[in-house]
Amino acid sequence: MVGLENSTWLYLSHLGLSIAQLDCAANAEEVAKQLESEHAGEVEFVEVDKRNLFKMGVTDTQWSRQWGMRRSGFDNAWSRLDAYSFEPDPVTVAVLDTGVQLDHEDLQGRLWQNPGEIPGNGIDDDGNGFIDDVHGWDFADGDADPSDDDGHGTHCAGVIGAAKNGRGVVGAFGGSSSVRIMALRFLSSEGGRTSDAILALNYAVSMGAVISSNSWGGASHSLALESAVQSAKEGGHLFIAAAGNMGSSNDFVPTFPCNYEAALCVAATTSTEELADYSNYGVNSVEIAAPGTDIMSTYIGNSYASLSGTSMATPHVAGAAALVWSWMGQRFVSDAAGDLRAIILESAQRPSFLNGWVSHGMLDVNGMVLKAESRNWLRLLQPPNGSVDATGTIASVLLDALGEVNTSLEIGHEFLAVGTYEAHILISGSDHEDEDEAVVPVQLTILGSPYLPAGIFQGMLDFGVVPLGGEGRRTIRLWNYGNGTARVKLNPLASPFAGPLVEVSVEPHESMDLIVTCRPTRTGQFAGNASFGTNSGLPAVEASLADATEKGEQFSMAMSCKGSEAPHLELDSFSGAVLLQADGLPFHFTPCVPAQWEANFLDAQSPDTNVTAPLAVVESSNLEGCLPHQTTVAGHIVLVSRGGCTFQEKITLIQDAGGLGGLYYDTEGTTTLRMMGTADVNNAPTLPAFMVSRSQGLALRDRVLSGEVLMISLIRRPIVLHTHLPGEGSPRAYGQLGMQNLGGGLLHWSTEIDMLTFEEHSFYSVVYPGAANSTAGPDVAPLPPAPVPSWTESSMLTEDAYFRNKDQQLSRVLEAQLSGCHQANADVWQDVQMSSNGLIAMAPDSSTFRKGSDYWGHLPSEALPNGLLAAYWNDLRCSASHGCRLMTGGHRFAQNEAGSCGNSNATIIQYKDFVHRYDMSAVVSVEARLYADGCMELQYDRIPGQEHRSAAKIGIETRSGQLDLQKAPHAEGIRSDACFYQIIFCWNLLQSSPQSLR
Repeated sequence: MVGLENSTWLYLSHLGLSIAQLDCAANAEEVAKQLESEHAGEVEFVEVDKRNLFKMGVTDTQWSRQWGMRRSGFDNAWSRLDAYSFEPDPVTVAVLDTGVQLDHEDLQGRLWQNPGEIPGNGIDDDGNGFIDDVHGWDFADGDADPSDDDGHGTHCAGVIGAAKNGRGVVGAFGGSSSVRIMALRFLSSEGGRTSDAILALNYAVSMGAVISSNSWGGASHSLALESAVQSAKEGGHLFIAAAGNMGSSNDFVPTFPCNYEAALCVAATTSTEELADYSNYGVNSVEIAAPGTDIMSTYIGNSYASLSGTSMATPHVAGAAALVWSWMGQRFVSDAAGDLRAIILESAQRPSFLNGWVSHGMLDVNGMVLKAESRNWLRLLQPPNGSVDATGTIASVLLDALGEVNTSLEIGHEFLAVGTYEAHILISGSDHEDEDEAVVPVQLTILGSPYLPAGIFQGMLDFGVVPLGGEGRRTIRLWNYGNGTARVKLNPLASPFAGPLVEVSVEPHESMDLIVTCRPTRTGQFAGNASFGTNSGLPAVEASLADATEKGEQFSMAMSCKGSEAPHLELDSFSGAVLLQADGLPFHFTPCVPAQWEANFLDAQSPDTNVTAPLAVVESSNLEGCLPHQTTVAGHIVLVSRGGCTFQEKITLIQDAGGLGGLYYDTEGTTTLRMMGTADVNNAPTLPAFMVSRSQGLALRDRVLSGEVLMISLIRRPIVLHTHLPGEGSPRAYGQLGMQNLGGGLLHWSTEIDMLTFEEHSFYSVVYPGAANSTAGPDVAPLPPAPVPSWTESSMLTEDAYFRNKDQQLSRVLEAQLSGCHQANADVWQDVQMSSNGLIAMAPDSSTFRKGSDYWGHLPSEALPNGLLAAYWNDLRCSASHGCRLMTGGHRFAQNEAGSCGNSNATIIQYKDFVHRYDMSAVVSVEARLYADGCMELQYDRIPGQEHRSAAKIGIETRSGQLDLQKAPHAEGIRSDACFYQIIFCWNLLQSSPQSLR
């Protein structure tokens, strides 16, 4: 090859030719031809070396700073769209803002011009009510000049429509001039009126703007503006709004118009792949994110500026929507408000840094183009002697009589998701109206490919030391990162190892736990290998075959387990009554209720504290032990029944007769007392006493009456745990258990204290398992027993569809007769309001409930009407994927004993399978029963694990404003797989007169 530069250099580069310097600037082309002729056979060709190569891409001077355009994929979208054989259609985008600088150098040719208006003639030529509205309208000042005096609106307009002209910045349309920016000014330096925003939006829709960019908002909800946005959507208009710049949750503190259901709400991101710290967020209200930090665009004064905010993110989305609509609207996309909006969300990237912040992900313009193209997954190719339109949906061909033609189809698209698609082809003859039509159905099924990362199966399944008769468990969490169903089969394991014998399946982007166990039958070390067959790594079709787990990736994990002797636990500290048995282990009575006066006994470590003596039964005329005893009980522990007199009187009479202790048995089928009381703590007896169940006491009585000698030990070595804060200067309260392992294996142990599992607050008590009586003092009567767990069947209730798939919604759906908590019983609450967040509000009537005044318009706060029941207040929502339902109804429950809870009709509110908005693995099912007598009963069919409960609140607020919505420590020990229940019982409904506990 020989190159000839058109100034002074000639390059000869063929075999042995040297480089020569010539002065040929004037006749370079002639010299080239001459050389080509002279060296024919030696060179292939000779041409002039010209400066005709330049850098490709955008030449606008600020393009290097427009990271947001590149991050959103605009440049790739431009390249793909430019390859189309058709031209884009004009599209009008309304910018509702502070106006637009109409003469900005980078916006020339991009402004909307009213085709029906003659500029400057002072006449409303098109009859729309606005005179000389050539490029839009100024609704703030009421004139035809929407020029920008702030810069905000011009900046937004540049992101959408700045020209690709070698100057400044490039807007969303790149080199296409089909965008039309409609300038609608309604914001001034003092803000904007809601009425002006509504007028501007109505103008935009009526004048043909398909999309509007709305980088503004506030905390005030307007029914009028919401109605205007909804009406615009119904008319096919896509309303795009900014999420807000307070760095808070729109799910909790709404921002409008972004939070209107008809609006598409946009958050802002940074160039470092983070949600901007100023950006609002919310997985239930903010749908998509776009670049918003350090965005370079047009500015007033014919200049350029870099600004940050969700205001800058919004025009990125508006520009992307307009770009796709211009090129693909009506060809690939059916409508702007519905289909185009869906394309924006379906094509969004899902980077991990947006998880939990927005519902769909990050704007991807090139993905939007691909997703729009995939709408036409069935395309007709041009038939012989025929034609086809640009979308491939309409083809025509001219056939001779009795002629035939074969035409081809193109099925599928690279951007289609996994699933089944259906369409049909309609074949008709256009020249004969009576000719039959033929319909050819087409179905396309796209299978996905599973993918299980190898890291899942790395490491060893080490079970450690497992005692004989016990079981060690190890969990393998299977994550499927593919888009097809993953299948895993664990091959049979040798004893003592075991695992599931069936194949397990994991859906795309889901996980499941596979559990392997070790159950040793002898001591010693065990080793093995767990092998897994999977369909991971196979193509979609092969992965669905029956033998796929044999052909996919195979994994293995080593296993280790050590069998040991079983442990044996003995405690060296115990408080209670024990039956000594000569030929067996001591029998510890359960339940065993201690006497309240034990604190006044001898030192708990003293040998005299514990008493062992034969059991004596009193005569039949003194079963309750309320009469003086015969001297025959001396040196015995005396068995009497509960009732007839106080506990103190019983033990005093035993002490007077020379007895060594008292053993009482309950008269009820179930022992409900937590501790026996005394009316005179200053004259407390010095003998120990315990109460056992009725069945145990009667069995002991029968055995003694039959002549059997029973030895009873009354042991008073209690573990004292302080339930209140220690005094000033005191050490922290603690308890201590002494124990030893007498077995041969490793001992794992836990303890449960069910005598202290209750809470008492300033105006109510909570009752749940293990808390059958109050110790609040002589002015408070015993609390009722804990309820038996139950769950009202759905057939007895009615679903409130208002809450379905919604969050933080409120509805007055119930009218109940409820006595006011901590109020006079005559103060009846008849209005009940519910929230999906787990809060229930109660008021005398609907007039006292002022929607919108408290809790951001959803529930009352410390202002009237007050009256809150927190069933499980922890930011819950109703998720369709969990099949959640909110059910309501009423029920008449069976009469309980006098003074207990629930002797009345109950209003039932049942939250079924509600989830935490940021963590859908935290599922709650709670039923609230609001009894007319003022008792409130909560039953939990599902409650999250402890790691998801740290912020949960359970409690009440009274009508007078007393607030005690506490974190629920009483729920910390509750297992998520066990039913949990409690009663919130107002103290004013309890008996107020002092009484002895019998």
